[in-house]
Amino acid sequence: VIITLTVLAIIYGGLFDFLRWEQFDTPSYIGGARLLFGLDGAFDFQSRITKPLVLVLPGIVELVTTLHPRYTFLLQNIAFFYLCGIFIYKINQLIFKDDKLAYLGMLAYATCQPFAIFSLAILSDAAGWFFGIAGIYFTLKIFSEPIVKFKDVALTGFLVGAGCLAKESAVIGLIFLYSCILLNELSFKKKAGLFLYSSIGFIVPFAISFFLIQYFYDDSI
Repeated sequence: VIITLTVLAIIYGGLFDFLRWEQFDTPSYIGGARLLFGLDGAFDFQSRITKPLVLVLPGIVELVTTLHPRYTFLLQNIAFFYLCGIFIYKINQLIFKDDKLAYLGMLAYATCQPFAIFSLAILSDAAGWFFGIAGIYFTLKIFSEPIVKFKDVALTGFLVGAGCLAKESAVIGLIFLYSCILLNELSFKKKAGLFLYSSIGFIVPFAISFFLIQYFYDDSI
């Protein structure tokens, strides 16, 4: 899996380099990362400051080293590139119980058009995909156990909620979790509790982020 993803990263890096630096949204992420830490060249376009998770590392690195945020964004997305492929592989292992099918499923995902073009761009797409995929993986793990624990669904909800502070597409993880709760053969009381705990977990990072951004930057989701 790692070797395949490395080969694909090299291929995509070469094929789509001409697009990487020309994305319309890229400057807004750079400006948002700088705004988060009060650096020169800061601006807030498309309210990037309201989804700060992917802005933190590029902002800190420029603050400490003066390295341009675009390079940290790229390194950050390389990490998410690998994590997406690995977690898709692990999801397929859980579903198919077969390493070969798991690998083929990972390959199918990693060669689809949006992943090929945008995963290594200076954007937050790869982060959103990862948190959605991770939410699906942990949901499958939770429901593969004999007892579904409230703590586990709350933590999964929290993970997806944090992911939505990078990219709203991460919410697919919560939709998948809700679907598994709804369709599972559990008592009404247990389902209601699982919905409640997962929702609270999801809301907590949103609420914390909302108040901090409103207080420090006078902006909100």
